[in-house]
Amino acid sequence: MLKSLVCLLALIGSSELATAQSRLSSKDWTLQAAEHLLNRAGFGGDSAEVAQLHGLGLEGAVAWLLEPRTGTPPDFFSEPLYQYGPRWERAMDNVADEDMSSEGDDTRRNIRKAFRREDKRQLSRYTHWWIERMVRAEDPLRDRMTLFWHGHFTSSFDDVRNSNELIVQHRLLRTNALGSFATMLNGIARDPAMLEYLDNDSNRVREPNENFARELLELFTLGEGNYEERDIVEAARAFTGWRDSDGEFEFNERQHDGAEKEVLGKKGELGGEDVLEILLKDKRTARHVAGRLVEYFEGRVPEPKRLDRYADVLIKSDWRVSAVLSRLFLDPEFYAADVVGERFASPLDFLVGYARRLHIEPSPRLVEVATRQLGQHLFHPPNVKGWPEGKAWITTSSVMRRANLGGVLLGRVRASELLAENFDPELGGPVREGMTSADDPMMGGVFQVKDDRVVRALDSLDSLLWQPEYFLTGRMDLEGTGGDSAIVEQLAADLLPRPLGPGVREELVHKLQALREGYGLEQGDFLLGGPDTEHTLRDLAFVILSLPEAQLH
Repeated sequence: MLKSLVCLLALIGSSELATAQSRLSSKDWTLQAAEHLLNRAGFGGDSAEVAQLHGLGLEGAVAWLLEPRTGTPPDFFSEPLYQYGPRWERAMDNVADEDMSSEGDDTRRNIRKAFRREDKRQLSRYTHWWIERMVRAEDPLRDRMTLFWHGHFTSSFDDVRNSNELIVQHRLLRTNALGSFATMLNGIARDPAMLEYLDNDSNRVREPNENFARELLELFTLGEGNYEERDIVEAARAFTGWRDSDGEFEFNERQHDGAEKEVLGKKGELGGEDVLEILLKDKRTARHVAGRLVEYFEGRVPEPKRLDRYADVLIKSDWRVSAVLSRLFLDPEFYAADVVGERFASPLDFLVGYARRLHIEPSPRLVEVATRQLGQHLFHPPNVKGWPEGKAWITTSSVMRRANLGGVLLGRVRASELLAENFDPELGGPVREGMTSADDPMMGGVFQVKDDRVVRALDSLDSLLWQPEYFLTGRMDLEGTGGDSAIVEQLAADLLPRPLGPGVREELVHKLQALREGYGLEQGDFLLGGPDTEHTLRDLAFVILSLPEAQLH
């Protein structure tokens, strides 16, 4: 580990891509900067982890994030289940082909249903495995980048309907997440799940289907507005015959259009490989990919000149994603005031991030159900463009949902309470003793649902009997005064990615005072109040997770 860290430091230190002028100065490498890097390059961490990262220095911190970890490719066993694979074939072989009776039909129907259920469970188990990786942060940058690519090269189980194919695709993304974009692009163009999702199975000579070619140019490489409609038509012809055959890539030469084509001004009897090479030689692809990366990590579109510099990094490094990230994480602009703590957190960032800050490991099923309710259902993106980012995550109702699901994460709200009838319509949330009042603007409201699937999903959380193991009292400075203001400052600093504004700080101090007095605790010896102190602090943490500031990172 030490040897590889030294090698990475040498690479960063000697690279012309990271000159002194493009690096954050040592005086600006603060604890807040370290926390920002951990939030964006991973999924956050508690104050001890932030301090540890800060202690490495900027170059050391970036090298640690980029350092190769063990366990890639993922150590998760999956197998083809529905409609092909050895188990499916054996099961169907047991139903004699000549048995055409209604009883035989019922047997085959039941086999299909059973395999379909198991297929869904396999994807659910894999989703939970990935969420555990995010929470444990054993390889945080790889998992962060896998999530990015999962939204860039999207495929949905709703369309693919095959868990193993999606898991194989995810392994491709995770293995190459920090490696060569060119390798990943060539892999995704031959990926069975992607070919199925974008209908390239039906892309045949004399019957071309343009779906894959369109998304290849518009979303994966060049970006919108950098091609003509004719380029899509011609590229689709080049990819005829590329198909998914029982979970394996197959080139069906009989269905391939071998005639001359013209894509982006290049003529010839082009095949799919030729189109991919043309795209990788076009600087507009580098600009689009580099722009997506910078915008994802900073939450803002880079200026044209800066975008050109990052596109050059991608090209000169032979498409290495890690080269772009190492440059970006050293860039002073990445730590600018209008970037740090200014990006709206996705549901995964919100829930996984607060699990990391609280140093708890919630059930991955809890996180999956909660993020699904907030609109980020892994392996079920809303469309080919993936999930929206930024302000699209934040609405009045979603902030209410976040607050209450944050309460579930904290163990202060049971999922069934989100569906309870005894909620205060003025407050917009369940009435909690000693915690809220009808005129409290700081508390988020519950969300009302009528969809039976949502009700079942939320009810299932209660069956987990989730009780997080965290001890907020132990985090407080027992040697200090224990005053309300100091406690608010410390807990907010632990949980929030940015400092509190004066007005918010005052409201939180008043809230803590009300909570403390509700338990009959005095300010001077509050931290020595035993269980009531811990319950008060947990209720205060719930309030903090309801703040607008908690929706940013």
